[in-house]
Amino acid sequence: MRKLVWLYLLCVLSFTASAQTTLYARTNWTAQLSNLAHKVSGKVTIVDDRTLLIEGFNYDGLGPQVYAYLGSSDSNSAYRMGRSIGPQLSQAYVNGRLSLQLPEGQTLDGWNALSIWCVDFRVNFGSGSFAPPATALSAQDQAEAVFNWAQKTYPYLFAPAASTTVLEGYSVRYFSETQSYLGAKDGELWYLSSPTGLLRVGLVSDFYAMSLKP
Repeated sequence: MRKLVWLYLLCVLSFTASAQTTLYARTNWTAQLSNLAHKVSGKVTIVDDRTLLIEGFNYDGLGPQVYAYLGSSDSNSAYRMGRSIGPQLSQAYVNGRLSLQLPEGQTLDGWNALSIWCVDFRVNFGSGSFAPPATALSAQDQAEAVFNWAQKTYPYLFAPAASTTVLEGYSVRYFSETQSYLGAKDGELWYLSSPTGLLRVGLVSDFYAMSLKP
């Protein structure tokens, strides 16, 4: 019975990874919000074809009818012709984390910038253009992010929290309570336990993209 439970959980992980195989072309592109008014700042990341994540978000909450607004470029004229994404920003944020999403059937294609935009007065409180990361995240850093995400998301599989070691070319974490291992090598994610043996779970990059989702 225990073995069947482990196999089921690993199948769930593998299926989730395969569902994420095709990534949006601009996934992980970012925009840094300028600070023009109302203490706006933050980093905006494209998560998938219709989802944005703002991290380290600051805004004093004092503007009337304020929304996150998409524009074809980072200009007031573009935002006037743009569209809102997510709900009205009616509260203050201090180093906040905010997920914004377009409705089903709509995508971020053609939208190249984001503003914290006052609809009533057509004023830009802070904005930025989306751009690809200046440098790609290293394979080791992606593996570390995936290991951290796995520990947090599946504590019944990966406990207690552990540090990463290098073993025969693999970046590995051993979880003594569940007597299991997570390993990464050549861009692939592996799982090992006595009930299941060694299993290939999927691509590290796919799980890294999942870890960015709110």
